[in-house]
Amino acid sequence: RIRARSVALGLGDVYKRQGELCACKILEGLNITQPTLSHHMKILCDCGLVIARKDWKWTHYSIDKDALESLKRWLDITEEK
Repeated sequence: RIRARSVALGLGDVYKRQGELCACKILEGLNITQPTLSHHMKILCDCGLVIARKDWKWTHYSIDKDALESLKRWLDITEEK
């Protein structure tokens, strides 16, 4: 859970920047390894919340804002019940 929370904080930086962020930039300041980040990002990509773009040996991530808004609406509805 702590690792997932760290990844979520790194994704917050991606969201704030309204664009892409290289995996190496997400790792800065997080106390996790690159393989751990890759594992979590793959899960988020598979869920459709994050978009990955390969650029030679680097991977750049961005938030799928439509998917995030759908998730927020679903969470709001679930919370009301």
